Amino acid sequence: MLRVRPIGPIDPPIGIGEDYLARLDQELDYRGIHLSDGEVIAVASKVVSYSQGRVVPISRWSEVSDLAKRIAEHYGAEPWKTSAVLEEADLLLGGYRGYLFTYKNGIPVGSAGIDRSNSPPGYVVLHPVDPDGEARRIVEWFLDRRGVAVGAIIVDSRLTLFRRGVIGVALGVWGLNPLRDLRGKPDIYGKPLRFTVVNVADSLAASAALVMGESAEKIPFVLIDWEGVEPDPGRGGEDLRVEPGECYIYNSLLNPPPRSLLGGSDASDG
Repeated sequence: MLRVRPIGPIDPPIGIGEDYLARLDQELDYRGIHLSDGEVIAVASKVVSYSQGRVVPISRWSEVSDLAKRIAEHYGAEPWKTSAVLEEADLLLGGYRGYLFTYKNGIPVGSAGIDRSNSPPGYVVLHPVDPDGEARRIVEWFLDRRGVAVGAIIVDSRLTLFRRGVIGVALGVWGLNPLRDLRGKPDIYGKPLRFTVVNVADSLAASAALVMGESAEKIPFVLIDWEGVEPDPGRGGEDLRVEPGECYIYNSLLNPPPRSLLGGSDASDG
């Protein structure tokens, strides 16, 4: 059985520079919530960014480099945002109609996670620094202060290939096995599975994001209780991440079938 419990709405919202963990502790006490070993605490990435002071004015990118201008013109993007993306992204993968597609913190994400929503006017919120480290801090905080062994995920949202709408993703993970390897397990006909590895962390993040919401819900924390979680106090999210050069989907899109293979002609008609 999966149980997903929101901790909120909280008011006032977490402010810039405020320690979200101290606030979470207060909210748990206020609501009389007692944590149990094996539960997973999900924290919205945006409140981690607020806590880290990663809320910056757009004017920070008032000076645009020639490279940023060329990329902005090529993709129809705003020059300031292109500058910000070049500063923040681990890799620029491409773009389309003003949208810049990037690789950041181990996930494919638009504009390196730079977001105007739920930020003051004229400001943007940047992705948090070291999401796994923040998840580890959550685990250690509650082990030290409450004596409970929880897991933790830092939750963001992203688009999914060929699907409309955003879905939750685990930017940071600590204290649980993020994957469930089913290779070699029998299916309903007794045949061993060959390739199936379940992404537990992102699946939990998707359930948390649904409860947190995307607009003015003010629910930055969620408690998840699921018997399928495998606690591991020393484990992070590194096993989840695949570099672009090793991603089957990304490289498949870079390698479409030639027209001749599909019955057409690769040669120009003249």
